[in-house]
Amino acid sequence: MITDVRGIDERSALRRWWRRLRIAVLLGVLVLFPLEGLVRLIGLAPSIDLRSGWMEVAPGIPYRPRPGSVISGRSETDEYDYHHKHNSAGLRDVEHALIKPEGTFRVLGLGDSFTAGWGAAYEETYLRRAEVALNARGGGHPRIEVVKAGINGYFPQTQRMLLENYGLKYRPDLVVVGFVPNDVLDTWVGIDAVVVSKQGWLTSLDATEMGSLGTWLYVNSHVARIPLSALVRRKRAVFFNRDWATTIYRPDEAAEQAWREVLDEYDRMDRLIRRAGGRLVLFYIPANPPLTAMHEYPERRLAGWAASRNVEFVSALAEMRAAMDDEQLYWKKDGHCTPAGYRVLADVLARELDARGLVP
Repeated sequence: MITDVRGIDERSALRRWWRRLRIAVLLGVLVLFPLEGLVRLIGLAPSIDLRSGWMEVAPGIPYRPRPGSVISGRSETDEYDYHHKHNSAGLRDVEHALIKPEGTFRVLGLGDSFTAGWGAAYEETYLRRAEVALNARGGGHPRIEVVKAGINGYFPQTQRMLLENYGLKYRPDLVVVGFVPNDVLDTWVGIDAVVVSKQGWLTSLDATEMGSLGTWLYVNSHVARIPLSALVRRKRAVFFNRDWATTIYRPDEAAEQAWREVLDEYDRMDRLIRRAGGRLVLFYIPANPPLTAMHEYPERRLAGWAASRNVEFVSALAEMRAAMDDEQLYWKKDGHCTPAGYRVLADVLARELDARGLVP
């Protein structure tokens, strides 16, 4: 009888492979699962936003909230609840007809998450509060209608794209652009740094390079999320090899190009708005906390640009500083304004628009 030695060796190797696989699975159950549970319980992994499907790519702009979407929940910092309803244009606002109603003075508000009002209910956002205040003035005046077009993560370039492709269709008489210092950082990093994932999330470009398996592990495994987050941070550190927060608040070679790009975008916005028969107002929203002298650099720089272009400039720096002694104006961890902070912004904006005759 002749024995097929090669067949026996192959079957033995196969049994050994399956035995090792069973041991690996058992170790996973005994070690990785408890570790996963422990990491989730303690909260060691970075939190992520799993509101699937609320963002979409749109023509002419990198992304926007999906029209008609509603998102609700608790902030990742556990500081406030949110409930955002988006209209048919993907804006956190009521519906607005493209054709301006007769007897209406229309204001378009552009900006980022501060202008969208993260950290507060819709009625507490600064654009909505300013709209109410302007309509509550005594005497005869047309109805003031504010189209609230703040979108998370937007900065001057994407705001200009939104204005050019969508905002001007509303025929605004006045366009208020909210500036927050991190607009310079976002300009520095660039328009491709944030993208919309297949699931409708906003995510960094670096994160998408992890591939489908890496993305699945990042979303579903808190243990895997820790090293994957560290990897993404390490890649992004190329941009942040200096103290970027400090460079934004002073004349600095590292941030100077980004500052120039910001002001170039405002130039383009101003030309577009004037050509359409409207006026531009630049509104400075100081970041948290606006107590140090460094916050005066963006104010001076923006005011100088506005004066050279005959553009109206409104700053909330002094009022936010004064009000911080009595109220909490920013969420400590999240960084967005509290309802009290948005109230101060609205008071400043409504007062200045009225006092300067920018609204009838």
